[in-house]
Amino acid sequence: MAASGRILIGGGFLPGHSENNNGVTIQFQLRGYSNPQSALPNGWTCVCPPGNTCNYLNRPPACYFGFTFIISAPDTSVRHLATEFITLDSNGQLPSSQQNAWDQNYIVQLPSKPVSYLKVTPLPPFLPMPTINGTIFQSAIDIFAHHLGPVINQADGSLVAVDTLTHADTFVVPLSDTLPAVGGVQSMAQRHSYQGKLLGTMLYLSYSISCTGTLIGPNCDLTCSPSTISPSAAACRSNTTGFFYVCVFQNGGQVDSCKNCPWGIKEGTYCQDEDGGVLDPYTAGVVDTGYRTATIVLGIITGILALLLIVALLAVCLL
Repeated sequence: MAASGRILIGGGFLPGHSENNNGVTIQFQLRGYSNPQSALPNGWTCVCPPGNTCNYLNRPPACYFGFTFIISAPDTSVRHLATEFITLDSNGQLPSSQQNAWDQNYIVQLPSKPVSYLKVTPLPPFLPMPTINGTIFQSAIDIFAHHLGPVINQADGSLVAVDTLTHADTFVVPLSDTLPAVGGVQSMAQRHSYQGKLLGTMLYLSYSISCTGTLIGPNCDLTCSPSTISPSAAACRSNTTGFFYVCVFQNGGQVDSCKNCPWGIKEGTYCQDEDGGVLDPYTAGVVDTGYRTATIVLGIITGILALLLIVALLAVCLL
């Protein structure tokens, strides 16, 4: 059973309402944050460095942190979810005494998996993720950690800024390899840890991702039919792109290990080639492994017999 939370639709929260019948439901919860050095970028800090008094401030500075979750999907508005700002404890961690203020459970409904954008120039020769004009699209959630308050030079204790919002660190929660659940939610018991891209601080998060409605697949966009030839095979089509796939059924009615079939599906089981045959029959499972082995052995034996025949004919001619 999912924990109670807020459902985010578009730019605001609408409890109990959804954008459409099919899509992805993501549930996540901040479990902790650690910045033991009280560090900020550029060699700055949010506390008074040892050996300094920082008497230019009316009160001792403190690390006052808030977290913003950025979630977006193609052809939809970007979702921004933010926690309250919380003063970190003396160890640079979110205080357990104020846990109710920062460990809120969020539920986000999207038409597809969230997408994070990463600009790469030049592009590597082989990319596992789709790209457009040098931009890599990966399924992920972006999290920004901000400090609100004084910024101090860690080296000499001088004041850099007063009551300013400082971007402290960035975290990326990858979802590309996470197979969504079907007909329920995944366990929120596991706590995942992520290291910041700017300062290397640590953020801890629990999350669940599941397909909503009748669509299934790694991106919750497939309509699938079981194969009449192989019970583990599924013939699928994306409701988003119209592309065909051959997938493998998993527990719970989900499919994974999907292979793109550019020319459609043959006999509800195999990828079809452009001539109507089976695309790459050896990897499609059409040719049995034992049969392939027997064919190879037979070919070797035939070659040996042919050589022996040639030698015998030469011997007869010489005699």
